[in-house]
Amino acid sequence: ISAILIPFIPCSARITVIFSLTAAFAGPIWAVIVFLFILLTIAINGKILSKFLKNPLGMVIEIPDLRLPSFKVTLGKTYFKLKDFIREAVPFLILGSIALSYIEYYQIAKILDTLMYPVLHYALDLPEKLGSTLIFGFLRKELILIMASQALGVNSISELPMTLNQIIVFIIFVSLYFPCVTTFFVLMKEFGYKVAFSSAALSVVVATVAAFMFRVYFEIINLIF
Repeated sequence: ISAILIPFIPCSARITVIFSLTAAFAGPIWAVIVFLFILLTIAINGKILSKFLKNPLGMVIEIPDLRLPSFKVTLGKTYFKLKDFIREAVPFLILGSIALSYIEYYQIAKILDTLMYPVLHYALDLPEKLGSTLIFGFLRKELILIMASQALGVNSISELPMTLNQIIVFIIFVSLYFPCVTTFFVLMKEFGYKVAFSSAALSVVVATVAAFMFRVYFEIINLIF
């Protein structure tokens, strides 16, 4: 159950997407709402899965004493985290942008957009060009920010030609759908391909349903007011 639910947990990359888009369009309140909704989604899915999967007796883990971290240790860990992030993310961002340019040049993006069109258009009411962007999110989720700006022809995420409602729907979908490539292969290595693919499939279904619910909510609110 834990393995299947792991991809729903907001990693640093997804948190970057949530904070960036809410800061540019929606404000901090929506960021809090998104996180609370993700927690609710995890709880509901965990409860449902526990009804279908056998529960073991559990395991005992010794929890160490909680201590107030020193300022020096905090700065040191922050430095190493930032160093690792820059070392890993920058090549992905550069190579991802180059790859997307070639994909657009050879019109492969249109094929990818066509594959994603039913979900983007009918379920989520999002721009069709985001299809190839979401596929690249499989590499790293923060790539979506760069790819979305490039695919929609703007210089920054604050200029994305999307309404506030579309942005929130987009955030919900990105926060819940398909795990990144690292998470996927770790799940496959530790639990086998069945668990990895089951977790990935569940995340796509849950992300689509959750984002669609937000879309319907916004449409109802617009009709009322």
